[in-house]
Formats: sequence, structure tokens, C-alpha cells
Amino acid sequence: MDGAQTYQVSVNAVSENCTSCSLTAGCLPKGLPWQQLDALARHPAVFVRRQRIYSQNAPFYSCYIVKSGAVKTVYINPQGQERVLGLYLPGDLFGLDGVGDGSHTCSAQALERSLICRINFADLEQHMARMPKLQRLLLQLMSDQLNAAHGLICSLSQSTAEERVVRFILELSDRYRQR
Repeated sequence: MDGAQTYQVSVNAVSENCTSCSLTAGCLPKGLPWQQLDALARHPAVFVRRQRIYSQNAPFYSCYIVKSGAVKTVYINPQGQERVLGLYLPGDLFGLDGVGDGSHTCSAQALERSLICRINFADLEQHMARMPKLQRLLLQLMSDQLNAAHGLICSLSQSTAEERVVRFILELSDRYRQR
């Protein structure tokens, strides 16, 4: 997966296809026939704590969905300082930062042992060309992520540290409640 070391999961450890996944109802490819779901999403790979899923400036080929665990995305500036950009939980889509110019603008790293499903973006584009509903869903997800980033920027510029922590906890609580 974009240069990161991965480990395939045994059949007994997790469901090996979308049809038996507990996240199917909230996953990106919802609404697709089961056979197309399985063809689109690659079987989950295990990433251990601190393992990189993809690197900043790596070529963009895929987007990802957290099946279990948690992932953070980070930007590393030229001085080597790391800035956390996002936190992704089960059912969350991430890795779309490379759609525009073909390379990732940040790195993604597992925060704990995590199962990650990979969706090849070229395959996703082919499905979207035939299924406007899927294209609309992806655009909605990207819009939601952009709006969340805008809200975060406003919060960071106008809030105290304590207020930002409270906002983060409330947003995290909302995300868990929506699942």
C-alpha cells in the first residue's frame, strides 16, 4: 500500500469481503451491488501502532476506509515538525488528499492496531462514471471533510486551548454517536 509494509489478515480474524463487514451500511460504496462492493474494496490489511499507511509526497493510487482502529493524517513541514491534520475512526474515508495533483500532501499512520480497506481510485472512478449516485456520495463526503476543515480553522483562530479541547471531545462524541 503505497510503500508501507502491510500484513494480510487471516480469514478467521476478520471478514474478508464487504458483504460480511459490519460497516457496509455506512461505507463509501454503499448502494452498490454486493459483487461490485467486493470488487472495489481490497481486503483489509493490518497496520500496527505507528505504522505508516502512506507517506507525504507518495504517488496517489487509492483512498482508504478504517475498518477498525484509528488513523491520523499528518503534515511534516520542511523543518521536520509534524502537524496532525485529521483523525479517522471506523467507517471513515481518508486519503483523498492526492486526488488533485496525484500525490499525497500528508502522511497517514495507524494510532493503534488497525484494519484498513483500500479502494483503488481508478476503479472507483470507473464505478462513478456508471453510477452517478456513487459520484454524488463521494462529492458529499469530500464536501463534509472540507467543511470540517473550515470549522477547525475558524475554531483554531478564535478559541482558547481549553475551548479547542472541549470542541474536539464534543465532535468525537458526535462521530461515535452517528455510528
